[in-house]
Order: sequence, then C-alpha cells, then structure tokens
Amino acid sequence: MSRKLTQEDLETIIKMNREGKTDREIAEKLSVTPAAINYHRHRYGLTNNCQTRKFSDGELLLEYEKGLNNQEIAEKLKVTKGSVLQRMKKLGLDSNYIPLPVFKKLWLKGLSLKEIAKELNKPVNAVIHTAEKYGFDTNGAVVVVTQTSNERTPNSREKIEELLKKDWRCYHIAKKYGFSLEEVNFISDQLYQANQEAFQ
Repeated sequence: MSRKLTQEDLETIIKMNREGKTDREIAEKLSVTPAAINYHRHRYGLTNNCQTRKFSDGELLLEYEKGLNNQEIAEKLKVTKGSVLQRMKKLGLDSNYIPLPVFKKLWLKGLSLKEIAKELNKPVNAVIHTAEKYGFDTNGAVVVVTQTSNERTPNSREKIEELLKKDWRCYHIAKKYGFSLEEVNFISDQLYQANQEAFQ
C-alpha cells in the first residue's frame, strides 16, 4: 500500500522528473507505486520520461512459456502490463495468472501439478512457476519435455514446415502439436533464410 507523500517527496518528484527519471525510477526511490508518481506528475504538468520499449512476439512467448504471469512478463521485459495484455490478446494467449488461494485449495486436495494445470486449464509450466514462487515443494514434479529437432522424425519437420507455409504462428504450432517452441522457431528461421537466399 502506498504511503502518503510529504512536501519533500513532491519536490523530489519534480526534481527527478526534470533530471529525466521515469515514474518507475522515482517510485522505487520514494518506495511508492508508479501510479502514485503518475498521478502527481499529471497534477504538476510534468513530462512523461518513459520511453516506450518495443518487444517482439518471441520475447513475450519466451517468458510466457516459463509460466510467468502478465505482471511478471511486463517487469521482465521492462514494459507496461497493458502492452503485455494487448499483445497477448493479439496472439490469442490466456493469462498464466493463478491466484494463490485457488492454487492452495487444489494443492491441499492432493492434486498433482499436472492435475492442477488441467483443472485450471493452464499450462503446466504456469502451475510449476506458481508453486515455486510461493514456496510449495515441486520435487517430483514431472514436466513433459518435448524432443529436440534432432530426435524428431522427418514427418514432424515436414508437418511444422507445412503449417509455417500456411502462415500458422510458431506458438500455435507448438501448442497444438506438442512441439517445443524453440524447435518451431528454429525451423521457421531456417525456412526464412532459405527463402531469402532463393531471392538473391
């Protein structure tokens, strides 16, 4: 919960803003929320020093695959939660967020992490991440790791190439057919390079 800002704090906000500091940097210095700084910045007509950082679908998907929720992804990519939500909507992704009371209730029922994931319709990695974040014992958790591209049959590679040529997104191919995202991205990059060389 944000504390009440003093007159000295307000002077610090104005000073740091004029030095080019962002709301987040000022908030960290004063131990308040960025929203509180944003409010006072608008109140005093100060400039927004935050530069919008661009991030790729791949960067977002990499963090999403680790099971991070929207807020954690935003912090990791150093962008706003709103921009993460907007991109996730565009990619057709559901939030990985799992409220602690909901997780704890299923955990206490004796469900495995895989069963909790199925019950909540969430990726297993999101459940494992939640368990580890709140200090639940994940020893013995079984995560299904997909085979690497070298272990895949030629038919698997052909399937991925076929779907990529039909303009499927890498994430959707991985999710629907059980391939690793890294594998699909690797094949996608190879196809792109082959196409570029063909036009040279």
